[in-house]
Amino acid sequence: MKNIGLPHNGLKGQYKTVLTKGDGTVVESPWFDNIILNTGLDILGSRTTGFAMGFLRLGTGTSAPSVTQTNVESFLATVGNNIPNSHVNLGAPNFHSVSTIGYAFPQGAVIGNVTELATSPNSGSIGECFSRSLIVDNTNTPTALTVTAIDQLTVYYKMTVITSTADFVGSFVINGVTHNYTGRKARIESTFSNIAAGFNSSFSLMSQAIYYTNNASLGPITESLLGTQGSNPTLFSERDVYTPGSHTCAQQVLYPATAGYNTPIKGFYIFFSDGNNQYQIVLDTAIPKTSSNELKIKFGFSWGRV
Repeated sequence: MKNIGLPHNGLKGQYKTVLTKGDGTVVESPWFDNIILNTGLDILGSRTTGFAMGFLRLGTGTSAPSVTQTNVESFLATVGNNIPNSHVNLGAPNFHSVSTIGYAFPQGAVIGNVTELATSPNSGSIGECFSRSLIVDNTNTPTALTVTAIDQLTVYYKMTVITSTADFVGSFVINGVTHNYTGRKARIESTFSNIAAGFNSSFSLMSQAIYYTNNASLGPITESLLGTQGSNPTLFSERDVYTPGSHTCAQQVLYPATAGYNTPIKGFYIFFSDGNNQYQIVLDTAIPKTSSNELKIKFGFSWGRV
């Protein structure tokens, strides 16, 4: 099995609260940091869990956020992602992807002193959460947000994805021949542009691995791989079983022994779920693929906090 390692993706989340009082007064907090929980990072290794930030939970707990927590400390209320999400790519030089997810509670749905927030793929009060934070004031001191029956509370969660703009390199050997590869991000400005569509799988589940022939060459990070495109194999079943706590995974791609794969392979164009995360890779020496042999390549990927 030959392996190609893809760059690490970093994640950062922040919350903002907007309280509209019964008299029309609006009290808006600054953005404040959260902790992405260990369970949150593990959610991104799952192929079966729903959108990691699909629901917001409120609570009245006051314990300091810790990566080992899995839920709010004392549940108060929950609501789904019911405000259209927005996305912006910050452009050169870092091309950070920033998405904002909104959760609006109906007037009167929240009554009490809210002290903690958490996002989760699960509705209701149970099920593991993605992130957690205490509500803080302008001095970053934990505080309580008092919500009455005539008030309306909206919460926003901002997710920033930080991916490397630098080339990555490596090598593998086939039949005694060393194949060096150079890769880079592709269409970086579209990274996670549709955060609710396949966000979890955009880190850990490849959907396309198109091969390119002898004239493959790297394009800029804002574009795709250059050259002649071949086929996109459909055999993606051999994804490694995710190990909780590892925040890394790998997936095997099979280029079969058929007439449709009877050409040297010089490059790969990789898509993760919904095209949210794309990479281009070029080999210095083409793999002499014919219709009488098959090629198996395993691509590795990882994610974590920043």
